[in-house]
Amino acid sequence: MKLSLGKIINRLGRNLEGPRSNFVEQFRYGHREILVLYAGLSPDMAIRGSLEHGWSPFGPSVGVPKLLGGRFLHLAWSSINMKRNSLHYPKNVKAIGAPFLYLLKLMESLPRTQGSIKRKFLFIPPHGGETSVPELKGLLDQYVQQFDPTDSSVQLYWTEFVNPIIRDAYDKAGFEVTCAGFCGLSLNEGLAFSTRERAISSLGSRNVYLFNILRSLEQHDEVVAGTFGTSTLYAGYLKKPVHLLQAWNNFQSKMTIDKYGRIYEKDMSEQEFYLYLQSEVARHFSQNLKSNIEDFYLYCAQELGESDLLSSFELCQLVKENSFSIMSNEAVLGLKESLARN
Repeated sequence: MKLSLGKIINRLGRNLEGPRSNFVEQFRYGHREILVLYAGLSPDMAIRGSLEHGWSPFGPSVGVPKLLGGRFLHLAWSSINMKRNSLHYPKNVKAIGAPFLYLLKLMESLPRTQGSIKRKFLFIPPHGGETSVPELKGLLDQYVQQFDPTDSSVQLYWTEFVNPIIRDAYDKAGFEVTCAGFCGLSLNEGLAFSTRERAISSLGSRNVYLFNILRSLEQHDEVVAGTFGTSTLYAGYLKKPVHLLQAWNNFQSKMTIDKYGRIYEKDMSEQEFYLYLQSEVARHFSQNLKSNIEDFYLYCAQELGESDLLSSFELCQLVKENSFSIMSNEAVLGLKESLARN
C-alpha cells in the first residue's frame, strides 16, 4: 500500500500531538474557559491533556474513559482526594483546585450587585442523559412531602429540561423550572457536531454553565439535593444549608434497574460510593439530613481542592507548557462578557 509523503507527515503529526479527541473533557461546564480567563491566557488556548469535570470520592474523573496514558497532563481538583486513591493515578496527574473556586476568585475582582432571592429552596435532582431518564414520580412525591414546591426552583440538567414530560411535571407541581445550559460534551449528544466543534462552541451557554450554577445557588436560601454530587459541594462551599432528599440507609440497596428495565446487582464502585457517603459524609449532616454548615463547608473545601489553588501566574505557566490552539476565542470572550454584566 502506497502512502503519500503528505499523509505520512500528517499521521506522524497527529501521533506526536496526541489524541486531541480525548482532550475535550476540559470543555465541560465551561471549565476550560474559566481557567484560561483566570490565568490571563490567550482565549484560543486549550489544555493538551484533561481536566477533571466532576467530583468523585474515588479520585479525579473516575468513570470517564482516559486514553491519555502518562504522556499528557491531567488536572485534578484535590490532592487530598488523590492521596485517598493514590494507587489509581500516574505522575502526570496534578491537583490545582476546582474551576468553581477559580470562578469565585474571578468574581471577587468584579463589582457586583446584591442579587435578589427568587425562592427559598433550589432543588437539584439527579440527572440522566439521552439514553437514561431519572425516576420522576417517586422523587416528586418525596419532595412534596418535605418541602413546598411553590417556594422552590428546580435546576434541571439539559436532557431533562428539553424533555416536555419532565419539565411539565415540575411546572405543574409549582416549581420554577430552570436550566444552567448545555454541559458541553456527551459522547452521544446527537447534535450532529464533531467533537472539536462541540468543545469549542458556546452552544447552549456551555461556556457560562458554571457561572449560571453559581448565580442560581446565590439566588436561593437553601439547597435540596436529590443525590450527593458535585453541585452539593458547591452549595456547601457557599455555606448554603443543604438538605439531602434521600436517607443514607436508602443507599444500601444492592439491586438496581438499568435503562432496559433489567434488574441487576450494582457494581462495586456504586456500592462503595454509598458506603463512603455513610462513613465519611453523613457525619456532616444532622439526623434529619440537613448539613451542619461550618463542618460541611470544611469538607467541601477539602474535596474541591481549596488548598491546591494556584496563582494566576502559576496556572498560566502550567497551561502554557501544555497547550494548543483551538483557533477560536468565542467561548472565553463570551464568558468574560457575562461576568462583566453580572
